[in-house]
Amino acid sequence: MSAVAALFIVLSLILSACGGGATPTPAPTTIPEATKPPEATKTPEATKTPEATKTPAPTKSAEAIQIIIWHGWAGDYLKPIETAFRAYEAAHPGITIELSKVDNLSDALAIAVPAPRRPRHRGLDQ
Repeated sequence: MSAVAALFIVLSLILSACGGGATPTPAPTTIPEATKPPEATKTPEATKTPEATKTPAPTKSAEAIQIIIWHGWAGDYLKPIETAFRAYEAAHPGITIELSKVDNLSDALAIAVPAPRRPRHRGLDQ
C-alpha cells in the first residue's frame, strides 16, 4: 500500500504545481461622489369641481303628437295605467295619449294591420 500512497502523494504534488499562478489583486475602488438630495416635489394644483350638467329644456314639437292605444283593460287594472300615461303626458308637453277600449281587440288588430306586418299574437295567429 505504500506504493499507492507514494503514487498519490506524487500526483498531488504534480497537480498542485500545475495550478495557476497567484490571483491578481483587484484595483482599489474609488469612493463615489455624494448624491444630491432630491428636489422638493411640487404640490399639484387643486382639481376643479366639474359643473353640473344642465337638464335640457323639453323640446316642443312643431305639431302636437297624439298616440292612440287600443286596449281591453278595465276596472282596477286600468286605473294605474291611466295614471302612468297622464304622468307621461305631463312630463312631455305636446304629446297626448288616448286610451281607446276596443271590445274585440283581436278582430280590430286583424283588420287594421295586414298579416305580414302584424305582431305575433296568439289570438290573431290561430
